[in-house]
Amino acid sequence: MPVVDVQPDELRRLTGHEDKSDEEFKDDLFALGLEFEGVTDDGAFQLEFGPDRLDRLSVEGVARSLRYQYGDARGVSVPNTNDPDWTFVVDDDVPDERPYVTGAVVRGVDLDDAALDSLIQLQEKLHATMGRKRAKGAIGIHDLTMLKGDVLSENASGNSITYTGIEPDGDTFVALDSNDELTPAEVLEQHATG
Repeated sequence: MPVVDVQPDELRRLTGHEDKSDEEFKDDLFALGLEFEGVTDDGAFQLEFGPDRLDRLSVEGVARSLRYQYGDARGVSVPNTNDPDWTFVVDDDVPDERPYVTGAVVRGVDLDDAALDSLIQLQEKLHATMGRKRAKGAIGIHDLTMLKGDVLSENASGNSITYTGIEPDGDTFVALDSNDELTPAEVLEQHATG
């Protein structure tokens, strides 16, 4: 069963229930079907939940469930969308194991350290569960200002990102939290998260 680490103070902030004690939160979380597994060294609750509730892989998802339980917020917030500035182009050489790609450009969100940590934890939990340890799928979070897109065409506006297959021992790149240029095969062998 998946386990997620949730800081109680972050739950207080996200639910708007600043006066809730840790024990009250534990009771409320248990009522939602989340099992309290313990506390991390930095005071985060470790919560186990059913694999059918992947919306609870992050503190934001747990807080949303609590707000619903408290009667504070019902339903899911659907963000405004607009016509895309970016498009994916899928090359013919993409391996059959990963024939699909999707993406989103998110603007106007300020990510403090806690939000970024939560996003990375969510990414890793999705890799481990739905992505089956990255065998079935993987997620990348990128700074759009660092991407170089190709112009779509003379008649279209926006940029494109090409999704292509590469040889394991072919192109090199600098992986996250690394200073060395590595091939994809070397990343899988040498990098902590592969």
